Amino acid sequence: MRKVEDLLETAGEYLYQVFDYASAIRVYQEIIDIDGNRYEGWWGLVRSYTEDFERTSCGPELFKLVSECKDRAVFLAEGETKRILESEWQEYLHIIDRYAAA
Repeated sequence: MRKVEDLLETAGEYLYQVFDYASAIRVYQEIIDIDGNRYEGWWGLVRSYTEDFERTSCGPELFKLVSECKDRAVFLAEGETKRILESEWQEYLHIIDRYAAA
C-alpha cells in the first residue's frame, strides 16, 4: 500500500527533521485511519505525543492516550520489534520517574 508508505515517510520528516509534532500526529492519525493494523502509525503517535520521548511531563489524560497508543503498537508489532518498542517505552517511563522525583 504505497499511500501508507508515503505517509510514513512524511510523518517521519515532521517528527525527526522539523520537530513539528502536531503535523506528525495528524499524519500518523491518517495512517491509522487508512490501516489501523500497522504498528508504525500507533508508535508514531506515541513518539509524537511525547515529542520523541523528550517530553518529561504530561497530564493524566494525555498519558492515558499515549499508553493506549503504546499498547496498540506493541500488540500489533511482531518479534524483535515488539521487544524494542517495550524497551523504548520502559526507558521513557524511567525518564518520567526521574523528573517526577526531582
